[in-house]
Amino acid sequence: MPASIPLHDERERLLSRYHALLGPTRTILDLLAVAYQALNKTQIASCLRELRVDLPKTTLEELNTAGLVTFVPYLGHRYACHRLIVESIARELLVQGEFEKLAACVQRGVSLREGYYWPRSLMFTTEEELIREVRIGLYRRDLGYIEQQCRILQESRSYYGNTAAKHWQDLWPIFVLVCDNPFDRSWFLQLPPAIIDVTLPRLVLNQALQWRCEDDPFDVLRAACEGAWERNFRTSGVTRW
Repeated sequence: MPASIPLHDERERLLSRYHALLGPTRTILDLLAVAYQALNKTQIASCLRELRVDLPKTTLEELNTAGLVTFVPYLGHRYACHRLIVESIARELLVQGEFEKLAACVQRGVSLREGYYWPRSLMFTTEEELIREVRIGLYRRDLGYIEQQCRILQESRSYYGNTAAKHWQDLWPIFVLVCDNPFDRSWFLQLPPAIIDVTLPRLVLNQALQWRCEDDPFDVLRAACEGAWERNFRTSGVTRW
């Protein structure tokens, strides 16, 4: 659709700026891309120390001016990777073998809160925390880890009524959010079959509701419907999320 062309062009323009970054500046944006959630300077500096990288004084402001980082004023001054390129950067880091190191750093430096009612339990206090952990599971292709986040979500919703997680009933909207930003056929088809099964039809429907119809996801769905793949799509995972 013509409406998607400016979006594609803007993404390519931002990625060109990202690829021109060097040293600590690029590491900071990589960190924010993996973290997904908006972080304040203290949180960013804490993660960078673990990576043995200094936080130059004006780097975040420069990245914001370049359009690569967005400034989030609520709950103090926080910074997030531009949503249009956050998944493209994460997928590049995955190919380069850098994603897991940054993910582990974020999880240690900006850890989930402990629950009140269950020993050693965790809870999501914001929607961004939930999205962060689910997408880490997606990039790890770790079905067990994603199921663990589903259990945490259920406990957070049941026992911690004041958390933002109570608004999420399922995880599949997060799958669609990550996988369609943009759709990458090669990466998508490497996900666990249960994730593909629950995500693909909803992703194509979501595009149609936005008056978009990209060739790649539609072709993948058509091939699946025509039985072109020897894959068991009727998995128990369909009903879990």
